Amino acid sequence: MSGKQRSREPPDSSDVRFFLDENLPHQVGDALRMVDYPITSALREGKRGVKDDKLISYLAETGYTWITKDDEARREHLDDIIKSQISTVWVRGIDRIKNKVTPRQLHLMLTNKLPDIEEKLRGARTPQHFRIWLKGKIPAHEQLDIQSLRRKQIRRAARGL
Repeated sequence: MSGKQRSREPPDSSDVRFFLDENLPHQVGDALRMVDYPITSALREGKRGVKDDKLISYLAETGYTWITKDDEARREHLDDIIKSQISTVWVRGIDRIKNKVTPRQLHLMLTNKLPDIEEKLRGARTPQHFRIWLKGKIPAHEQLDIQSLRRKQIRRAARGL
């Protein structure tokens, strides 16, 4: 990266850009960027160690879609994600002990699924949320209803889970 400061103005709504969280290998983002995916990483943006609430604000200001595996962030900051109106891509399988997703498999999932996610984001008027995972050896994804996730979270909290 050069010494020039980049503008932090929110991009045009048709300008979809992805932000790879620090809990995912930045090398995957580097490889995707080399083949023209609109992606950056926490390391590249100087955001390693930034607390989730501050990171969510940053993502909202810059217009990035957050790619993360951080289930704790989803549980603790779902309201912030909704209020900040950021889009998210939640990666499943990174923390498994058995059949753990490797950086190579993460690269495969993102290479395979980001074009479809990017297209959906470009056509959306509101934030969108997705989950990606490996179904066997095949990348899979689904669009999530964030309000439905919020209702489930509230029900779990009421039951003390």
